[in-house]
Amino acid sequence: MAVRDCIIRTNPTHNVLGQLKKQTGAKRGVRNALTPEQQMAFLEFMDGHPVYDHWKPIYTFFIGTGLRVGELSGLTWKDIDVENGVITVDHAAVYFAGKMNKSKKKIYISTPKTDAGIRKIPMVKEVRQALKEIKQYQHDNGIYCATEIDGYTDFVFLNRFGRVFLQQDLDRALERIIDAYNDAELHEAKMKNREPFILPHFTCHSLRHTFCARFCENESNLKVIQSVMGHVDIATTMNIYAEVSEAKKKASMEALAEKMVLFSQ
Repeated sequence: MAVRDCIIRTNPTHNVLGQLKKQTGAKRGVRNALTPEQQMAFLEFMDGHPVYDHWKPIYTFFIGTGLRVGELSGLTWKDIDVENGVITVDHAAVYFAGKMNKSKKKIYISTPKTDAGIRKIPMVKEVRQALKEIKQYQHDNGIYCATEIDGYTDFVFLNRFGRVFLQQDLDRALERIIDAYNDAELHEAKMKNREPFILPHFTCHSLRHTFCARFCENESNLKVIQSVMGHVDIATTMNIYAEVSEAKKKASMEALAEKMVLFSQ
């Protein structure tokens, strides 16, 4: 702000954190994208489950769009263009409570601070199907939006009381589903005398990273990935792409070996 208002010419703290990390050897936290096998096991477990089936469309939507939790919570049906198959992301629902918040209002609508946050995401068929299942589930159970936040209403993702899901709601549900899956898998593996396929504990943000990982595995244009993910800095996209590329390196070399004779026999 001081630079913007011409109080000082330059920002003396610019890139200080980045330099500090290099000097101290600090590394950013490990991202927890699911593998394709983990992703499939997670979704298949919920499919038709008597308790967790209604959660599947929500987490399918996460994996199929890569939205941030607040963006998903704040999504309204007006933001979804079914005819053209596009989702418009231009706001998010933010939960703000605690001692710093003196008002009774706890949920706000936040608009992106940069143009990168405003974007359109094409819908894949799994996302279209998830939206149909969400609408059908709400109709069958008499769930209607009972929430208006800063002029926004008709939200897509609602709990049984017609209120928007918040991050803590979705992360707690994930914990229950993962625990239930692992318990069932341990029992089945013991019955069949095989090694269990255990899911790690992960959060909704891990599902955003999972989407990005699958995207990077199938798209080489970093600007396209950056646009869909809403990354402000291309370096963020490049870091994720590099991680995925590293994981695919062995498979790529094996595929290359099948197509080319590198060594004479």
